[in-house]
Amino acid sequence: MSFQMAAFVSGVVWSRRDDGIRCGSFRSGRHSRSATQWTMSNVLIVNMPKGGHACIGHNLKGLLEQKGHVVFLDEQTAPSDMASKYSSQDVDIVIENKAKDWAEIDDIVQFAKDKQVSQFLYVSSAGIYSPSEQLPYVESDKVKNSKAQGLVEKNLSESGLTFSCFRPMYIAGPTSSKRDYTDFFFDRMSRNQPIPIPGSGEQLTSVTDARDVSAMVAAAVGASGAANQIFNCVSPRFISFNGMAKACARAMGVDPATLSLVHYDPKKLPADVDSK
Repeated sequence: MSFQMAAFVSGVVWSRRDDGIRCGSFRSGRHSRSATQWTMSNVLIVNMPKGGHACIGHNLKGLLEQKGHVVFLDEQTAPSDMASKYSSQDVDIVIENKAKDWAEIDDIVQFAKDKQVSQFLYVSSAGIYSPSEQLPYVESDKVKNSKAQGLVEKNLSESGLTFSCFRPMYIAGPTSSKRDYTDFFFDRMSRNQPIPIPGSGEQLTSVTDARDVSAMVAAAVGASGAANQIFNCVSPRFISFNGMAKACARAMGVDPATLSLVHYDPKKLPADVDSK
């Protein structure tokens, strides 16, 4: 399926063209640093072994190796054991794509300090924003105190490391590792079943290709304009719940006009039915 997608993330400009070629640059003020101008580094990616963000690390590894970086993808080592495992290994940049709270990342941060890394990149979440009447969310908007990733971001900003934080939302696409966002629609359509959608279905959400999320993070590696910044790592275009169903239909070769979209009030569901 041919599509075009542009992601403008606070200075990161990345696009997927219809022919599949991805191209981008990192902008800082009026100066532009080409994404092809890299300093080769030893990059450690601390990656979650499964879950929605797992694909980011695997995609990143390939992207960075294509640029000539030496990449270590670590999904198993306990944070407290990082120092001993990599004691004889030079590490220039750490990308943390695993921790959900400060307790899980504290040892990694200390390890990065001891290694005197040039950059520390952290994959956070766009789910940390407090509810707001103004959309879309921007990086300076208030975050929920209950979200531990917010504390991680705050502590990183005070750590003395040169850091960057990335806030992805819903991740989809052929290299994604969690596909239930779209599989729900595909499953119902493949069986010619009605599609239940909460409310009016005009609620807006953000769905971003996993390859674009990884490319946005990769664009920050070696880019001085990314230093000590937080980035929304999402598509610039919203899509409604109804629109998502129709997009999935088109991907399956189904005429969206033939869909049976059943809108319901989640508050009126029986107590034993999961509204999610």
